[in-house]
Order: sequence, then structure tokens, then C-alpha cells
Amino acid sequence: ETGHNTSYDRDRRVKKWCLQHSVTWLEVPQATVVRGLSLRDASWREICDLQVESYLSVKPKPSPFESSADAKKALKRLTCASWSEGFLSAAELELHKDVAGDRAERQKG
Repeated sequence: ETGHNTSYDRDRRVKKWCLQHSVTWLEVPQATVVRGLSLRDASWREICDLQVESYLSVKPKPSPFESSADAKKALKRLTCASWSEGFLSAAELELHKDVAGDRAERQKG
């Protein structure tokens, strides 16, 4: 579980409600967590290894700090943004779109 037990209990109640009301319940995997999989399950190790491999096989996104020049440029934008009121956005940092946001499939909230 990537959250706390309260959110897990809530999700189990929502899942039960969905089943009772014929609503499709879809859980998107996060990291290598497989909800409902018990260590007592005989296939636990195989499933766990497959989950880890699936995340390791994804091509890494380009780093905005490939060179020291890129790092210095980004640092200058961070330290010289006197016009900004708070945290700088990905656009203000001129980050590449592939690293500017979170994964689309990640659960919100």
C-alpha cells in the first residue's frame, strides 16, 4: 500500500459499493504495489518480479540536467526569478514536457 490504512479502508468500501451497484471499479497500479496480493499467495514472488520488471523496462525520461551547463541554467532560473510569487511551474523552469508533469496513469488525490 502506498498510502495509509485509512485510504486503503476507504478504497475497499468504495470497491464494495461499486460491486453492489454494478459500477466498474478500476485500480491503476502505482509503483510496484499489487493490491490484494498476499505474501501467502504462491505466485507472490512471480507477480512482484513482473511488476518490478515492468517499471524497470520503461525508458527513462530525459534529464533536464544532462550537462553542467543545463544544471547551471536551471539553477539561474530558480535563483533569479524575483517576479515569481511562490513555487515556479514546470513551464517557468523550461522543463521538457516529458519531465514537466506526473505520469498520466497515476491516481489523483
